Amino acid sequence: APHAPLRDAAPQAAAYRAPISRPMVHQLRPRPAPRGRPSSWTPLTDARWDPCRPLTFKVNTTGAPPHGLAQVRRAFRQAHRATGLRFSYAGSTQAVPMRADGGPAVSDADLTIAWGTERQVPPLRGSVIGYGRLWATGSQVTYGEVVLQRALPLRPGFGTGTTWGSLLLHEIGHTLGLGHAAASGQVMSSGLGSTSPGRYQAGDLAGLAAKGALGGCLPRPDVENRQAPTRAQGAASAASSASRAARKRWSESFGPHSSARRYAAAAVSLSPSSRSNAARVAQ
Repeated sequence: APHAPLRDAAPQAAAYRAPISRPMVHQLRPRPAPRGRPSSWTPLTDARWDPCRPLTFKVNTTGAPPHGLAQVRRAFRQAHRATGLRFSYAGSTQAVPMRADGGPAVSDADLTIAWGTERQVPPLRGSVIGYGRLWATGSQVTYGEVVLQRALPLRPGFGTGTTWGSLLLHEIGHTLGLGHAAASGQVMSSGLGSTSPGRYQAGDLAGLAAKGALGGCLPRPDVENRQAPTRAQGAASAASSASRAARKRWSESFGPHSSARRYAAAAVSLSPSSRSNAARVAQ
């Protein structure tokens, strides 16, 4: 006999009404377009970092403002987005760049960031609040360092105005090969005041892009030339940097490879008459 058809039956489900959530309003604030012209940047040196290896940085937070390390790391994240270079935090260090008190002046990382005093670091004497420089072998930057004045009346964060973030971005820009921008309104402009930006602007971004990954890989220098300057070299350069003339953009050679090794530097000064709200860059 033929099989009876199979029927699949399920109990009738009760009507279900999904709850409706309350409407939520989100206000989106688009990031403002970078200010200025892309041509508004100046190279500090023709050399650049090799973008095909990560660059390590160490931080000495002695004398740093609250959340100093977090602000340094945030500044390097901005630099990464602008250059394509990869930065890796390698821990703390006792080094203070350009110190003349006999303590360690360099670290074993590619970049060193620290805070110091006028008595400890000769280039910070007078109204100078920050100093950034780089070392290069041929066309390749091999070491960079930043030292900032302790106990400055700067606001935390990366807002517009005289902030630690703007100062960090400026000095890190020097270690990446940027000089002072001729136009105003850029992070690398020769002034830190109430309208200073807290993020890189059009000229800064163009310069950082030119110094970044777009240039392609560079041949790895020999081990000896990749080393940071020795303590004796650091102390000698710090002493000479204390003079007013040495605060201009300049380069000098050291060591057995003096024809190839050089460094370039720039300083930031805070006007004594307006320490609470303005800074100027010494050229």
